[in-house]
Amino acid sequence: MKVFISWSGNLSHKIALILKDWLPNVVPSIDDAWVSSESISKGSQWSHETTKALAESDYGIICLVPENLHEPWLNFEAGAIFRAFHSSRVSPFLFGLVPKQVEGPLALFQATEYSKDDIRKLIHSINKVGLNAIASRELNDLFDQHWPRLEQSLDLLKQSDLPAAGGRVRYLKGRKDIYANAHQLLGLAEQRVRVLQFFVGQDLQKVTLRKQQKFFVQSVTAALT
Repeated sequence: MKVFISWSGNLSHKIALILKDWLPNVVPSIDDAWVSSESISKGSQWSHETTKALAESDYGIICLVPENLHEPWLNFEAGAIFRAFHSSRVSPFLFGLVPKQVEGPLALFQATEYSKDDIRKLIHSINKVGLNAIASRELNDLFDQHWPRLEQSLDLLKQSDLPAAGGRVRYLKGRKDIYANAHQLLGLAEQRVRVLQFFVGQDLQKVTLRKQQKFFVQSVTAALT
């Protein structure tokens, strides 16, 4: 089973990588937790690989944090994910957020909060999708065994990264830090341009937030009809 993990921004990316490493240990049927930065080989066409991964995936997780909650890109990507999965197979993972803060298209999905009980429910949902689902009792044992590692990793991010993501200014120190941040931003921009051009087939400048939201609504309508 493949799980598609969507991210946008530095903190969201760190969470995606933590989930990529942790999930297969808890749900044995997961043989691929797909994260674009790690799962696409150098030299491969980004948009093609992303589309292929969506088509092959059985479940989608969208990593939401304060810094990307209102980012237009996620409205577009949510639509692409919805086209690939049934709505019951997609869950925004909320870190530093509560469900009532999520608005727009992303609010249509059943979100998972960062809590032991809610993540346990997410794990059970993913397990049910797999062809080789294990018994609930065994799944709970695996979850309880591996939960402390996930909690420790995410709590470290809560202390180090979440304040900056919540609106405080993170000052870049030195030329190396500035270059690294600029490189990451350019990489994200290039990826988004390629996917937008692939799916929408028009110049990026013409793709407004309204059109992205319209794309999502059309995707939902097509999936439900």
